[in-house]
Amino acid sequence: MASILNVDQIRNAAGTSSATIQSDGTFYPTGGIVQVKQSVITTTRQQLTGQTETAITGATVTITPKSTSSKILFSSAIPSIAYNPNTIKLALYRGSTEISALGHYADGNNWKPWTVAFQYLDSPSTTSATTYSIKCQLENGADVNGVYFNYSNGSAPAFSSNADSRGTVTVMEIAG
Repeated sequence: MASILNVDQIRNAAGTSSATIQSDGTFYPTGGIVQVKQSVITTTRQQLTGQTETAITGATVTITPKSTSSKILFSSAIPSIAYNPNTIKLALYRGSTEISALGHYADGNNWKPWTVAFQYLDSPSTTSATTYSIKCQLENGADVNGVYFNYSNGSAPAFSSNADSRGTVTVMEIAG
């Protein structure tokens, strides 16, 4: 006859750390990666202008955490260019709530390449599907050039035929 041992947690000898065995039988040590989700942005040369906060098409990813104690690590790498002078606000959202923001300033009267690079560790405290997205807003709404996402060449968009890229947004659930 086989032996069965029923436990909820396994602790080290000092009792200072443990790993939880989930009801579905999965085992995630604290700090371990539970799952990874990624979205590849396929809309190339996406232009945003004006002062209205606008979502970057494709810069959205949804994850359903396995535990309320999990943390979600969000990261992005979206090649972009901006025409100056322009101050650009980028905001990271969990659902409809802004949870982080960063700014970029383009100057010098020409196109400036840059990368939208977020890294943020969130504690959503839920096991419901959770959507993360990035929105952009320009300070100088009169600038008809604005900013282009998924565009990696440092020259004006009209003069470059081979500058499309593929940005990504990635979330990782980290066991709590």
